[in-house]
This record gives sequence, structure tokens and C-alpha cells, in this order.
Amino acid sequence: MIGDKVELISIEILDWLISQPNVKEESITDSLLYRVSKTTPLIKYKAFTRNEESIKTGADWEWWFQFTKNAIRFRVPPQKMNDPKKNYKSSISYRGNTYNQYKKLIADSDATNSIPIYAIYTSVRSIVKCMKGKNDEGVYIGGANQIEKYARNKKDLAEDFLSLTIPLSCFFNCPLIIQDYSKFLEKYFDIEITTMYNNNIIQPGMYEKIPPEVLRILSNETHKIDYDYGKQYGVNALLYVDMRNNEESK
Repeated sequence: MIGDKVELISIEILDWLISQPNVKEESITDSLLYRVSKTTPLIKYKAFTRNEESIKTGADWEWWFQFTKNAIRFRVPPQKMNDPKKNYKSSISYRGNTYNQYKKLIADSDATNSIPIYAIYTSVRSIVKCMKGKNDEGVYIGGANQIEKYARNKKDLAEDFLSLTIPLSCFFNCPLIIQDYSKFLEKYFDIEITTMYNNNIIQPGMYEKIPPEVLRILSNETHKIDYDYGKQYGVNALLYVDMRNNEESK
């Protein structure tokens, strides 16, 4: 299964962080997205020329999930939290020496109708939100609003933030996302959905289908569109996951 392969990659990221604690976020992100895309033809990855717009938007990559009836769009900045004793509160607010990454991420997610999430890279073990209690991976995903709320309430250690996350493999293995992705979002990203509903978006991050320009980029038809998309939307990469086969097998 795809999820098992992704889980193995996430565990190898954990091993990498243990053996090389100073490895850079950028290196982990590039390796992670590329390797995940190689697990199956159903996952596609496109790296853009790195640009300063990602600092302005607060996001590093855009993540699309394709389901039978809808598609979901996420905006994702990475955050390395590899020291169990370090205060990571300021790391949530700053990126590239630019003030308040969180506010930029939320504003950008509102503008692009996306769900804002963080990808946390860590070797710290902690209680997480996964229903099965899985906490043996190196990559965890958490809602940006939930994480920022903890930061404001002086919860600042890696274990505090990890308690709001799920392992990366849950996006592929969790029964909820296979059976009904809306229930998956409600359980793990409820604050993000509520916040965006209050901003008058009826279906936050939801699309009837993947936009044509995204599909053209993923098909490698043109480099000009790649450049325009990365610069316009302020991201360094696209990751696309086709979940329709999983839905058919449920």
C-alpha cells in the first residue's frame, strides 16, 4: 500500500534527524517530496525554482488530494523541531527573518482557498492525535491555527506542538480519509475549517476538480507555466496525490 511506503520514508526521515540533527529543513523537504512521489504513479511532484514569494506567503509547497467527487488543497510550510528542550514559539512566527509567518500563511490560505497546515520534522517522541497512537515517524502534520493557538498560550516545546499533529502516513492510511475525507478534516483540522467558514468560504480548501494549470504543470507540458505558477502562488513545489483508487477499494 502507498501508506506503508510513505510510513517507511517518514521513519527514515526520523533516522536521518537522529544521525544528522543539523540537517536543513530544505534538504528534508526536497528529499521527502521526491521520495514520496516515487512510491506510485498516483503521486506527482513538481519542484519550481526557489523564489522569495514563499517567504511572503508563509508556505513552501502546495499539496493537492484528488478524490472521486472533489479535490482538497493544502498550503504547507515545514518546521523542524528536533530539540526536546528548545522553545519553538518564535519559530512559528518567523520565517526567513520575516515577521509572523503564521499571519502570512493564513492570509495566503484565505486568498487561495487552501487549508493551512504545518509539516513538522522531528526526532522527538510525543503523544499525538492519531487514533492508533502512532508516534514513531519523523514527519508530522498539524493544523496551522491549532499550532499557533498553542504558541500564544505559552505552549512552546516540540512535544506541545506534536500533541496537535498526526503522522504523515495517516494521510494515506487513516480509515477516515479513505471512507470520508470530510470526517478526516473535521477530526484533525476542525479549527482550520471553522476559521475559514467564518471567512465566508463554504467549503474551505475544497474544489470540484483539480485546476487545469495544475494538471498541465504535473504533466510537464511547459516550463513557463511552472515558473508563473510558483511565482504567482508563492510556493516552491507542488505535490499531487490521487486517492480515487483508495476510495474504490473501500
